[in-house]
Amino acid sequence: MNKIFKEVHISKIDLEDKLFDFAYPGVNENIISSVKKVGIFMPVILYKKKDNLIVVDGRKRVFAGMKIGIQKFESIIYNSEDITEYNIFQKKLYDTLTEKNRLNIVEISIVLNKLVNDFSLKKADVIREYFPLFNISGYYSDVYFHLCKLDENIKDYIVENDLHPNIIKQFFRFEPSELTLIYSLMKSLKMKGSNLRIILTYLEEIIHRDNITLEKFLSISGIKDVQENKKLTHSQKLEKIKQIVKENRYPVLYKKEREIKGKLNSIKVPGYIRLSIPEFLEGNAINFNFSVDRKEKLKEAIEAINYLYHNESFGKILEML
Repeated sequence: MNKIFKEVHISKIDLEDKLFDFAYPGVNENIISSVKKVGIFMPVILYKKKDNLIVVDGRKRVFAGMKIGIQKFESIIYNSEDITEYNIFQKKLYDTLTEKNRLNIVEISIVLNKLVNDFSLKKADVIREYFPLFNISGYYSDVYFHLCKLDENIKDYIVENDLHPNIIKQFFRFEPSELTLIYSLMKSLKMKGSNLRIILTYLEEIIHRDNITLEKFLSISGIKDVQENKKLTHSQKLEKIKQIVKENRYPVLYKKEREIKGKLNSIKVPGYIRLSIPEFLEGNAINFNFSVDRKEKLKEAIEAINYLYHNESFGKILEML
């Protein structure tokens, strides 16, 4: 395979053509600072197609160099007569995986879309050949193929917090204007994992059930006030908002749960015995949690359980389940 080593002026490089680019996010201040400090050590890889020179690898270095006034770049040029666009894209992909070990989920989405839209591979072939390469499940194929179309802020948040495809899938159930509000909410509260999944689920169900806009619900429910309350910590805000959406999604069940919790708290048992109920009364049972380190405590715990057995108030709580 013939390749040319030469210095190329920035004016000769087509920076609009992003055929081979799948890096995400793009240029940031760290890259610019690094280039400014030590310069550009690695050559830029270019692909010559007719009269165009397209960046295969090194786009970030080129843009960072431009920011600090570099006009010429040491380059390696591949010719379209010697290697196809698809083959050089494959080469870059495998080289990147060798160097980085893994791509982030947005980069994977960009690659998959390029394979289908730019290189005309069938989606089924892409799933069969490339999903194992990225060690991803075909179950989430819709997520991976549509993810790169999300708003930049949402994609940034996904990458920064390494969100699971199950959560990302929920974003597609909201309108773009709603996602703007969701981004503001989850960014301010640093939501991720199960907390984010639960809140997204409840919000979606509430606005569809009540035929209400997300913006209006956030306002009338008090969520917006909690979000903007500077006296509360992030964790306090998160817990309050979880309570609000839970209460609005399951008002009857939430009221019953609070009533049972209140009654349980009024029953006196030794401090090392904790009575609790699972969220949403799942399992219709009361949990006993205690630990003992000597026989006296064990005896006391047994007596406490016996007390509960004969306690009329506790019996009524069991009937409420």
